Amino acid sequence: MRHPDEKDTLKMFVDQLCECAEEHFLHEEKLQLKFMFPYLEENKIAHQQLIADLELIKNIVYRFVESPAITPEEVIETGNKVNQLMRNWFIEHIIKCDMKMKGLMDNAII
Repeated sequence: MRHPDEKDTLKMFVDQLCECAEEHFLHEEKLQLKFMFPYLEENKIAHQQLIADLELIKNIVYRFVESPAITPEEVIETGNKVNQLMRNWFIEHIIKCDMKMKGLMDNAII
């Protein structure tokens, strides 16, 4: 967002990120169902929240792409939202939720 000449790349990136996240979460939930993961519902709720957060960021990015009148403060705020989302996803979700699957699927053929 700090480089307005790269708007198309930014839009493509956020589109692919949303698409890949949704596909990944669906695949993960199918595996959890297959292996009777006891925290499946908790994980689904976390996935739904992550998707909602991604959609919020996607909407901000689209607004920026369509209307370059975004302020430097909005760029910083959006950057902070992206950083918080990534932190939640990688630390809160992967380490605290997904790692619960480790023992269950250690020797599984997926």
